[in-house]
Amino acid sequence: MATGGQQFSGASSIERMLWPFVRLVIGISVVATAATSLAPYHWLAELLANLRIQQCLGLIALLCICIACRRWVSLAIICACLALHLPWFASAFPAKNAIATNAEPLTITLANVLTSNERHDAIIADVLSQSPDFFVILELSFSLANALANRTGSSYPHSIVRPQDVSNFGIGVYSRHPIDESRVLTFGSEIESIGAKIRSPGGSCRVFATHPIPPIGAFQAQWRNDHLEQLAATIQEVKSKDSKTPIVLVGDLNLTPWSPYFEKLETSSGLHRASNRFNVTPTWYRYPSFPFGLVLDHALISDELKCVGHVVGQDIGSDHRSVSVKLVPVD
Repeated sequence: MATGGQQFSGASSIERMLWPFVRLVIGISVVATAATSLAPYHWLAELLANLRIQQCLGLIALLCICIACRRWVSLAIICACLALHLPWFASAFPAKNAIATNAEPLTITLANVLTSNERHDAIIADVLSQSPDFFVILELSFSLANALANRTGSSYPHSIVRPQDVSNFGIGVYSRHPIDESRVLTFGSEIESIGAKIRSPGGSCRVFATHPIPPIGAFQAQWRNDHLEQLAATIQEVKSKDSKTPIVLVGDLNLTPWSPYFEKLETSSGLHRASNRFNVTPTWYRYPSFPFGLVLDHALISDELKCVGHVVGQDIGSDHRSVSVKLVPVD
C-alpha cells in the first residue's frame, strides 16, 4: 500500500511541476483562437486562421491532458476554443444539393511543381496518373515546358503555356480537347493567370488557373486579397454573359478553406470547393507529415458540376502535392 501511495504522490508531484507549463500553453492557445476573429482585418491573424487544423490538434492534446489531470475549468476553456474553430470546417464536407448525371466525368489535375524542381519524370508521371482531360502546371519552368511538349504533346495537343525561370509564377494549361477561347489575365500585377473555354465530349467548360502571391507580410497579403477579389469579379462577369457553361477554378490560392478570404472568394465568385468526402488532406508541406501541412491547392466549381472524386498526389520533389478532381454535370 505504501508503494502505491508513493507512486501516486510521485505522479502528483510531476503533475504539479508540469501544470504551469501546460497552463501557459493553454493561455497561448486561447490568445491564438481569439486572434483568428481578427482575420479579416490583419494579415497575422489571417495566418493563424489558416492554421486552424494545427490549432485544433493542439487543443485536442490539451483536452486529453486536462481530462487526465481533472482540470475541469481548463477543460471548459479548451472546449470553448474548439467550438469557435470547428464551424469553419463545414467547407471540408462535400456539397449535398446536387445530383450527378451519368455523363462521362471530366478529370482535372493541378500541380504546383516548384520552378527549381528538376524531377521532370516524377512530375509527368504524377500528373498523368489520373489520366486527366486537362491539367494545369504552376511554377512552370522553360525546361519542364519543353519536357511536357516532348512527352505529352501528342496526347495533349492543345495548350496555353507561360513558363518562367526567374520567378515562381510560370503557368500552363494542357488539354486533350480543343480550347475554343483563351486569354492571359493579370490582376493588378505581372503575375499571369489563364482563362480558357475547353470543349470536352461532355460539353464545354470554362477554366480559370491562377497562383496569387503568398501573404508573407501586410503588402503581400493585400496583394493576394486584391488578386482573388478581381478574379471573382472576372468569373461573375463571365457567368453573366454565359450562364450555362460550367466553371472550374484551379490554383494554389495561398490560403486554406479555414480563412475568411476563402469564404469570401466562394461567395463572390459563386463557386464552391470541389470535394466528394470530408477532406482536410494537406497539399503543401513544410515537413512531410500531416500536422505540418496546409490545404493550399484547390479546385472550385460552379453549381452545374458535382465532384465525384478527389485525389492528392505523391511527393514529386515539390513542396506541394498535386490535386486531381473528377467532375460530372448535375441534373
